[in-house]
Amino acid sequence: MSKRKRREWKTRWMTAEGDIVRIIDMEDRHLRNTIRMLTRWADAEIERELDAAFRCSTMFSGENATDLIEQGIDDLLDVRPQDYAYEVYKAYPRMVKEAEKRGLRL
Repeated sequence: MSKRKRREWKTRWMTAEGDIVRIIDMEDRHLRNTIRMLTRWADAEIERELDAAFRCSTMFSGENATDLIEQGIDDLLDVRPQDYAYEVYKAYPRMVKEAEKRGLRL
């Protein structure tokens, strides 16, 4: 994917109906609900990663392996869904910035 295309997805959103809208053109309610949805998705992804890490912890032995897995679990436990969403979902930071600009409560 070209840099231009990647940049476009930072400023646009595909609706459930398949329409592509610019974030600045989203209605307040749609913007707020999308941010909340992405935050829930991030929370679910953190939970899946934690589950996988806990399952892995029983598969490995040795002090180094155990320490690495425990550190990974500790890191995941410290991650807020909003922070995870900022890192994973390209449009999320722009959506939050737009919501703040409009004075929307999240």
